[in-house]
Amino acid sequence: MPAWLFALLSLMVVFVLYQIVGGLIIFLFFGTNVTASNVEAVRWATMLGQIIFLLAPTILLAKLRFPHVENVFRFGGINLKEILLVLLAVFSLQQLLQGYMIVQESIPVSFPPYVQQLIDRMKEMMEQMYTMLTAAHSIPEFLFVVIVIAATPAVCEELLFRGLIQRTLEETDSLINPTPREMKRRGLTAAIVAGIVFGLYHLNPFSFVALAGLGVYFGFVVYRTQNIVTSVV
Repeated sequence: MPAWLFALLSLMVVFVLYQIVGGLIIFLFFGTNVTASNVEAVRWATMLGQIIFLLAPTILLAKLRFPHVENVFRFGGINLKEILLVLLAVFSLQQLLQGYMIVQESIPVSFPPYVQQLIDRMKEMMEQMYTMLTAAHSIPEFLFVVIVIAATPAVCEELLFRGLIQRTLEETDSLINPTPREMKRRGLTAAIVAGIVFGLYHLNPFSFVALAGLGVYFGFVVYRTQNIVTSVV
């Protein structure tokens, strides 16, 4: 199967499992509102959903495609210099993207009243949900929030996008004796495509450019360091 087709089918499988099946389960149990009474259960459901519907199928699909799964995910050692540089770069990039978001919000866009009301309602619901999920009132709750909204997505999403998808798109089986230049071009293209898909996958049109920008950078980091640990951190 061509690399691009396998990557596309993998994304479709994970999308259906995580966004549709997982989302439907959460909706049936909790509805659309995250409240103080159910926020703890929603956090657990969110974390388990990522592990079951995102991480597990990613690993299974990697085993179907590649004989050595460890080569797909490119786990390397902890290089403190690389990690510190990446942290500094991500912090700087976030400030730049935050500035872009402010500019984006300031651009007047005219929508029909009913469409504008729907957009405003979507923004309000998403903001309320994120606020409830991230609010912590004790150190143990704060640590659990970090695991739910930072650590678990970092592992699950990076293994999918910078692992399975990017590594699949880097394949050079169709090229006979590819040159280093061709391999570099394929690697950078894979990082860009995986980053854009990363932005689309979050189903947040208001933050697409910012998410895609971060995704492309994470892809470049993994390609440059050949170590997915840097992007996970």
